[in-house]
Amino acid sequence: MIRHIHSRVSTAFHQFFDGKNPNFPTVDNSLVTQTIEDKWYHKKQIRCLRGHSSALSCIMQAWFHRSRYQVLQRQQQRAARQAKKAQFQALCEEVTAAARVYDTHSMFSIINRYSPKKPLARARLRSPDGEIADQFVAHSMTVSFVQQMWQGPARLPLYSADAPGVPFATDDVIAAVSTLHTNKSVAQPFLPGVVWRSAPFEVAHFIIQQLHSWWGQAPPIIPQSWKDSWLFFLPKPGKPNTHPDQMRPISLMEPLGKLVLGLVTAELKKYILGSLCQYPQFGFLPYRAATDAILRVAAHSKSIRELVHAHRRTVRNQMANPVGNVICGGLSLFLDLNRAFDCADRTAILDHLITLGAPPNLVQIVASWHEETNYNLVFRGKLPASLWAVAYDKDVKSPPYYGCALWTFS
Repeated sequence: MIRHIHSRVSTAFHQFFDGKNPNFPTVDNSLVTQTIEDKWYHKKQIRCLRGHSSALSCIMQAWFHRSRYQVLQRQQQRAARQAKKAQFQALCEEVTAAARVYDTHSMFSIINRYSPKKPLARARLRSPDGEIADQFVAHSMTVSFVQQMWQGPARLPLYSADAPGVPFATDDVIAAVSTLHTNKSVAQPFLPGVVWRSAPFEVAHFIIQQLHSWWGQAPPIIPQSWKDSWLFFLPKPGKPNTHPDQMRPISLMEPLGKLVLGLVTAELKKYILGSLCQYPQFGFLPYRAATDAILRVAAHSKSIRELVHAHRRTVRNQMANPVGNVICGGLSLFLDLNRAFDCADRTAILDHLITLGAPPNLVQIVASWHEETNYNLVFRGKLPASLWAVAYDKDVKSPPYYGCALWTFS
């Protein structure tokens, strides 16, 4: 169903937009354009006067054009400096506005947008014997890595025996479609968000109609195209990138399914956000950032220093508190878990959602979404027959690929 809709919309989209560059309206830069044209006009006149007689009239003309060229050159340089200064000031204001509301994601995205771009490191996978792997060996290594890293149960516990229904309204879907990011990458078989946000009302009514049919029964139906993701590996800076575990995996999804999953996540947040905010958890929560964690560590270090200072062996401290602690101090423990998110137990996470007060119908939708999930690896522009068998054949001995959780609370 999902693939058929993408195919039909793609055909209609290419009929209306043939791929040729449209005639965009020109921006009115008449003053800047006139300055540049006048500057190079005077430059051309100076070149034309070369080789002529050294009469006083030619010298005066050359001096006139040269002086006018320098004046216009200074004007252009002054305008360029002012434009750079205004652009930097606007950048600082955007970053400051994002920092005031603790929106670190927007803050760093703005900074990265104007930062100097670094060349992307090139991945050179090597076989076990140390030789540079060709495309077939590299693909085999990648498939083996995915099978070993993201294996999990094909079925999850049943959290609700009733039909979950659609937990959000049509207006919520319309708002979500209207705000789809135009530059977000999607899986190659599907259309990007810029196509869908051009008709938010039609897309929203189609999604709601299908969801009432799919989620009006128990267990709810999740299309396989929404469960699957297309996996790609990006080189990490500072890493040798000779094995897939040294690279950064990213998974691309079908945009409409990702949109619906985001709406389900928003509904879950209404029930569990209050409980999560009671704990000193600074990641994946709104209005919290790394600065809060840094301030907490700094406050802890300050209290420990004050405690140690109060127990120093001085005459004043012994008179104020003759019975002191034998040992005092503090401990800061920093844990860096390798692939903690990839190896998390999904059943334990879903059980904890129930403990936090999440409705069973919403948890059941998430559980059904994470059953029989598949990772697709594109090889030479397509999926080879062997990989299709590994990814989709239900009779193979190895369980389906079990990827990262498709929902967050950020």
